Amino acid sequence: MSTLEQQASNFAGLLYALGFKCVAFDMDQCLVTQHSMGRLQRGKQLEDYVASTTADFIAATAALAQDRVKLAVATHSDEAEYGLSTNQFGTHKTYVEYHIMGSELTETVLAEKVPAYAAQFKIVAYNPGARKHPLRKTTHKGLDPTHQKHNSSPKLNLALNSPKVFYPL
Repeated sequence: MSTLEQQASNFAGLLYALGFKCVAFDMDQCLVTQHSMGRLQRGKQLEDYVASTTADFIAATAALAQDRVKLAVATHSDEAEYGLSTNQFGTHKTYVEYHIMGSELTETVLAEKVPAYAAQFKIVAYNPGARKHPLRKTTHKGLDPTHQKHNSSPKLNLALNSPKVFYPL
């Protein structure tokens, strides 16, 4: 067993022993090291994106699944963005024939990088802005409802305050 696999096993065992029931991974710049920017193109861009999946995620997935901890991916990438995708760089036309996002993107990464566990993941691909929903991204992920806007670590608060869910830092 490699050092990374041993660390992942220790991590999963600790979460299981503490009573954690689920780990939800974020996609962009967490599960993978890149950001899809709501306009990731099929082909080479998709291949590079999938290739940037972290070794930590792969090892943690195997260890968590063995400890019977439920797995999830929460992403702001959403199929509702097809047509017009808006991010900090502006509004861009996106087409299902040329671009990939949301659940399809998540399923592609999981099938390629953790095929033995892909079917175990619950996927939440939701962008409230694309759906004209007033709630913020953190609300749909079920983060700590007492989270303050200027708190520097909402993910840490969730990890410390929730007996049911752990969101990797």
